[in-house]
Amino acid sequence: MRGLLALFLGLAAACGDVDILFVVRSGTVAADAFCDASGGSFGMRDQQGLTIAVVITDDTKIVLASGGNGRCSDITGGALAEVQGNEKGGTIDAKSVHLGAG
Repeated sequence: MRGLLALFLGLAAACGDVDILFVVRSGTVAADAFCDASGGSFGMRDQQGLTIAVVITDDTKIVLASGGNGRCSDITGGALAEVQGNEKGGTIDAKSVHLGAG
């Protein structure tokens, strides 16, 4: 399944800057999230070592490892994370961030 996803992502990248409707990526949070009143952003290193920019908004659901609800300031460097959302040009607009997953 991951092979098919990688193939799809490769084909999409070859076609230019296209929207991918929904992706699930896991990795390690590169540094503490930058947070502001409307959300924030952070970098995440995936299993291949690539850093992906992740954008979070007020609508992004953040789930702590304990299962409770989190907030932007809970996203800290070194944490394992799984991000679900729309990806375009190496940036994911996160619908959800699950901390402690990966």
